[in-house]
Amino acid sequence: MVSSTGPTAQEPGSRLSPAASRLLALAALAAGLGRWLTRTSVVYNWDSVHYLLAQDRYDILEHQPHPPGSYYYILLARAARLLTSDPHNALLLLGALFGAALVPILFLLGQELGGKRAGWLAAAIGASAPLFWFYGSVGLNYGPAGTLAALLALGCVRLCRGSSLRSAAVLAGAAFGALGGFRPFDAAFLAPAFLWALATAFRRDRAAATCGLAVAGAVSLGWLIPNVLNTGGLGAYLASLRAQDQLFQRSSVFIAGWPAWNDAVFTHRRCLESALGAGWLPLIAAGALALWRRGGRSDARRSTPGALTILGLLIVLPAFTFYLLGHFNSPGYALTYSGFLVAVAAATMSQALPAARPRGADTALAALVGVLVAANAALFLAGWPGAGKAGQRSLSAAEISDHSRYYDELRSFLARRHPPGRVRLLCSWNSTDGLRVVQTLLPEYADDTAQAVGYHPPLPPQLAALRFLRLMTPAEIAAEGREVFAVVRTDEDPGYHLALFGDRFERVVIGAGHSVWRLR
Repeated sequence: MVSSTGPTAQEPGSRLSPAASRLLALAALAAGLGRWLTRTSVVYNWDSVHYLLAQDRYDILEHQPHPPGSYYYILLARAARLLTSDPHNALLLLGALFGAALVPILFLLGQELGGKRAGWLAAAIGASAPLFWFYGSVGLNYGPAGTLAALLALGCVRLCRGSSLRSAAVLAGAAFGALGGFRPFDAAFLAPAFLWALATAFRRDRAAATCGLAVAGAVSLGWLIPNVLNTGGLGAYLASLRAQDQLFQRSSVFIAGWPAWNDAVFTHRRCLESALGAGWLPLIAAGALALWRRGGRSDARRSTPGALTILGLLIVLPAFTFYLLGHFNSPGYALTYSGFLVAVAAATMSQALPAARPRGADTALAALVGVLVAANAALFLAGWPGAGKAGQRSLSAAEISDHSRYYDELRSFLARRHPPGRVRLLCSWNSTDGLRVVQTLLPEYADDTAQAVGYHPPLPPQLAALRFLRLMTPAEIAAEGREVFAVVRTDEDPGYHLALFGDRFERVVIGAGHSVWRLR
């Protein structure tokens, strides 16, 4: 997967010149500013609501935030709130700052895998590719966690290559521990890669590897102990995790069957597309060139997988496989391994540059970086090509704007015609337009908002006790006698409502290009 023969931090020429350092800092600043300028004006996702509420009262059992908790993320959000005075803007500020930090991290990771040119390509993709840009603009922890995952990958690569083992071990250990304080699942998925890197380094420097493990343990305890205490003990904390099984039952391939598999494959494809954006074209060209060159060598020999190749597989496969077969509710999950994949892709692309002519290679690199950034920015701002399901999960500024505009129009529509208490709003299960989001964006209609379900599923006690959760069957909705409107902003919503109520809906326009469905 990756080469073990790139330049290390200690080799001559690996350090950036002052001018290059300033350019990298400017790129990071531009990435952060771009994310801030395209930020959403309203909460985008169900989880965003949890992170808003957790800033005032951290309570995992009340889903503030939801299990397994995001202790370090909320602490940083509270600190950012001192600057923004608004809890939502605090989340958005963190997204922009971590989006800026991703640029130099991917530069260093790309440099470790393929040299400086690979570093610049990785930095350019990280700054502009839609997947990274989007999750730096919507107030969720996926973006910051993805930056920490890339930092962990950097530390692990250096451990496997033997580069400054003591500092690499501390870096990897601190990143691993901090990652658990943002998304504990990410730490679990990347634990095999982290342990493999430590084991590889242990053969060279036992003290360094032991130090890395100690740092990881200490930083992990910093979020684990508060979470356990918050839920009332280790047993209660583990029970809160088991209560989340309801989510996996809905989307697991083994339980839900072909529809879940189809959705997971589609989401994986969109994530991989958007992680590179326009970078897929030069990557394919570079890969074809590499195969052609290898085919022309008479002395080409097979080699056994090296430590870096095994590391790469351990970074990607655990999360990728679980999300493909078990549960994939958000494209943000792909950020667990996308930063590393971008660095690998950048290393592959850099090998196609004319190395025999350094000036020509640098010119080609500058042109390629410029084209990638411009093309990716256009893809993000305008949205991915495609209509219907192909346009869903587009990870674009157009999607962010559409989400905000829909709820502005829905609020105006309801205020003109339907006072609270006389209408029932129905949501589907999806996270961007689900129950928690509508209740927050239309607080005066919070008691009027419900998720329709075919029957009352048996919920774990911890979920059944959630005060905001309101599930209603079609029979219960009909018995109320209220006027009923269904939220249908995304392509996921209509199919959900039709499955429960059939064709008993009529479309009602609420604004330019937006509508709700009225139940006849």
